[in-house]
Amino acid sequence: MPPPSGDGPPPGGHQSGPYGAQPYVGQPYAQPPAGRGQRKSHKSAIITVLLAVALVLAGGAAFAVTKLGGGGQQPAEALPGNAIAYWRMDIDPSVGQKVAAVRFLSTFPKSNGDFTTGDIRKKLWDAAQKDNPSIKDIDYDRDIKPWLGDRLGMSVSAPHQSGDDPMVAVALQVKDEGKAREGIDKILAAVPAGPATSFGASAPIPGGTHELVAKDSDKPDYFFHGDYAVFTMPGRAAEVRSAIDEGPLSDNTTFAGDMDDLGEPGIVSGWADLGGLAERAGDLMGPRTRAEQLKKAGRFAVALRFDSDYLELAGITRGQESTKAPQDEVESAITSLPDDTAVAVALSHGDQIIGNAWDSFMKLADDQSQPLGSTQSAQQLLDEFKERYGIALPEDLQTLVGRNLVIAAPDQDFENTSGPEDVIAGVRVKTDTGKATEVMTKLEKLARDEGSELPLVHHAKGDSFLVATGQPGLDWIARGGRLGDSDSFRLAVPGAKTAEWVSYVDLDDLEHHYLGAIKDDEEREFVKSLRSFGMTAHLTGDGEGSFSIRLVGN
Repeated sequence: MPPPSGDGPPPGGHQSGPYGAQPYVGQPYAQPPAGRGQRKSHKSAIITVLLAVALVLAGGAAFAVTKLGGGGQQPAEALPGNAIAYWRMDIDPSVGQKVAAVRFLSTFPKSNGDFTTGDIRKKLWDAAQKDNPSIKDIDYDRDIKPWLGDRLGMSVSAPHQSGDDPMVAVALQVKDEGKAREGIDKILAAVPAGPATSFGASAPIPGGTHELVAKDSDKPDYFFHGDYAVFTMPGRAAEVRSAIDEGPLSDNTTFAGDMDDLGEPGIVSGWADLGGLAERAGDLMGPRTRAEQLKKAGRFAVALRFDSDYLELAGITRGQESTKAPQDEVESAITSLPDDTAVAVALSHGDQIIGNAWDSFMKLADDQSQPLGSTQSAQQLLDEFKERYGIALPEDLQTLVGRNLVIAAPDQDFENTSGPEDVIAGVRVKTDTGKATEVMTKLEKLARDEGSELPLVHHAKGDSFLVATGQPGLDWIARGGRLGDSDSFRLAVPGAKTAEWVSYVDLDDLEHHYLGAIKDDEEREFVKSLRSFGMTAHLTGDGEGSFSIRLVGN
């Protein structure tokens, strides 16, 4: 049924909006706010409609690395500037990313044949059709390929008031607006409709050969902005248009600065402003303490990107109020572990990190215990613990964590060890070794008082306090070596010497433990081609940091 007189354009006409005369699409301005029950179905609407298209783009990331390109508008130029979260996927990234991706993927079995033969996007669309019978009559080559671009983005803006849904917008790059309209309309029309609103079930689409069921609660609205088709929840197109008109996300100086600091955005990237969410929707976050904690969480940005040797998820954090820069430099002992180290984790400046965060932790503990009816504060409980056992927190914990803590182990036959005392693994802590010995003595006494023994041996060596479950582990961790010179280690954990957190796994060393359980030959060959895995995190200033997660190939 056509929209009521005066609320919409005549059939085949145009409507005015923030960008002047616009083709009429689903009459988003005439639709009244949906009820709460209807909004539940809205949340899945865009996902349902765009699932197949998103899969096509995601799969195309591998295919696109064989082409050059990388120019054109980014999705942030077609999404609202008041967003507090953003996600982007780009199968036409920079030339450097494409070259690196080809080199990295070539180290894996069958990767060249899989990613350069035919159009991966078509193959994925065909697979999507098998799972979604409603789109079985939509032909990829005729209805999608002529207009489908290379980039997809999504933004989320905070709700304005309690009971509202967040403002979600999805920007899909298109190469031809006219053909895109025909293809999108056909996809929307094919998707099963939900319950219709009181304003009717359909509206005419100019230039189309069918009726788009755009007034149903499960049908998203969309409009075009620059190189993108922008999808919104039903009835919210005007709101999204207005927000973009006030300034797109790409003009948001906070967002732009964070993305510049992140560097190469790679194939996939994302950004979130948790503090902004707390400020704009603090009254919707529940308890006041939850919003306050969220304000301190700051912002983060991440990117999934290629190097010729590894695939990396890189990220930065900004504006974290509780995070303080280290007062001094500490060289992590992880780089001087024995050469045969297979697994290792390290924490630097742990004593400072605990000290800086302790007050916030205690306040949070008190806030959580009050609803449970506790009559004692967290500090009172710790005071009683100290009086009974002589262990002071956080001071003794800071001593045990020290300036740098490393836990490591080599590859070994765990199944044939007779007990923990035979396991070769150890802990090395740079700390005040005299105080550390005193704390361990207190812990040993505490264990005996409770009727057990602490199954640990320890030894002070220079400025390092060594701990293990047995003498073999203690001897191994004390030996030292040049793990930092290993290519597997160096590629997996960049800047390990100065990182606050490091995790490292030598997959080549450990693969014999799990390869036998992989029955599929192709899967086994793929696993064998993995070399190492690593995670690093650096504190680069007050409230600022960076992190890296890498998978290294052979």
